[in-house]
Amino acid sequence: EAYVSGYAEADDLPGTAGNFQPAHAAGGVNDVFILHLNASGTGLGCGGATYVGGNSNDYWSPKIVWNNSGGTDKVYVSMTTHSTDFPTTPGV
Repeated sequence: EAYVSGYAEADDLPGTAGNFQPAHAAGGVNDVFILHLNASGTGLGCGGATYVGGNSNDYWSPKIVWNNSGGTDKVYVSMTTHSTDFPTTPGV
């Protein structure tokens, strides 16, 4: 399996319903995407695919760190954003 990240300028990535941000942000130029490929590389894995972005440019070589802690996969992503409404998880 593999996690892949990059950035997109439109809804070219098939986002997965129910994920963090399944579609490109309205008004944003570039959004980061993160996707999880299955072991054979023929489709999405159980993590699916999502965008992350806001009302401006979100980009610049997004980095992925994967960690398995106690049998639970955790994926961390770092990137550059110029969005004033960049989406965050609760408690950030």
